[in-house]
Amino acid sequence: MELATPSVEEWKRLFELAERFKNLESWYWMGYGDVFGVQDPNTGTICYFNVIAFEMENMDLYGLAVYIGEDGLVSLLEMLDEVHDEEEQFFYNDLIVIQFADRSVLTKEDLEIIKKVGLKFRGKNNWISFKRFIPGYLPRMLNREEVNLLNSVLDQAIDVCLMLKENPNLKSMDKVLIRTCKKEDSKITWKDEWVSLEYPDEELIVYDVNDIIEKGINEIKPKKTLEEWAIDFFFLPNPVKDEESGDVYFPYLGIVMNNIIKSGVNLGMFKYSRLSRLTYPQELFINTVEMTQSLPRSIVVKNDDIYNALVDITQPLGIELRIVDRIDIIEDFKNSVRESSSEG
Repeated sequence: MELATPSVEEWKRLFELAERFKNLESWYWMGYGDVFGVQDPNTGTICYFNVIAFEMENMDLYGLAVYIGEDGLVSLLEMLDEVHDEEEQFFYNDLIVIQFADRSVLTKEDLEIIKKVGLKFRGKNNWISFKRFIPGYLPRMLNREEVNLLNSVLDQAIDVCLMLKENPNLKSMDKVLIRTCKKEDSKITWKDEWVSLEYPDEELIVYDVNDIIEKGINEIKPKKTLEEWAIDFFFLPNPVKDEESGDVYFPYLGIVMNNIIKSGVNLGMFKYSRLSRLTYPQELFINTVEMTQSLPRSIVVKNDDIYNALVDITQPLGIELRIVDRIDIIEDFKNSVRESSSEG
């Protein structure tokens, strides 16, 4: 997908703001849970921030996470609520990461931008990079719209960090500070509000349940069995390139296992989209019924999304649907896929 390229001046402005934030060293008084927001004066979009500080054996990582709009808010809340396990969280991230690290962790593209802008960095954790994370996709460089968004909100983000340093008691409040704005001509008026962060309503894409049952399942006339299917989804760790769009993404694999005799039943491969995430379990279920010409007695799943996608289909078919904490046969399969990938 073709992305608009930021100008040298736009990059320069962003590096200057990032350098200012780095010099604050706000990770000494702010933790990962100290979330705040700033509204973009140009679009009205709210960006949610938290400070990054990880000290590892071979490398320290500092930076700023920027979650954009409602999609970013969902990603932030899922991370804070630990909806996904540690290995899976990477694939669901929806944010921009401003990172201060050693030169060794920068990509060729990072170094080319630094050279193009005419900057020089030296020393530990002094090199700056920017990465855009979108669920299911390989992290990429920022486009012009994203650079300009950061250029519009980072000034205020720095100001909020300084305010929280001077007034640390503000961080103990149950609510989150959101700095909103009103723009009239070239004048911008800022206002601080304290709000509770909640998951936004989502208009998800789903298939028509009546069509699935009447035009799909009933026409197949599947036989009912005593089987129990286990259904789950996860990202394959090796990215692939979409030759048509040029996108580099991680395939989203759906798997159906027979949980009684511990054997595989069906697989499905998808290109992940958050808004379409309920359609994947529906497609996989229909395809499995068509392939096996059968219906299971029960289905076990691990998360709310798969349950919500299937509950209105399984109920009229007399299939018991349950959420469980762990499905051993699925976890074993995931581990074998990850191991074979790391060996390759």
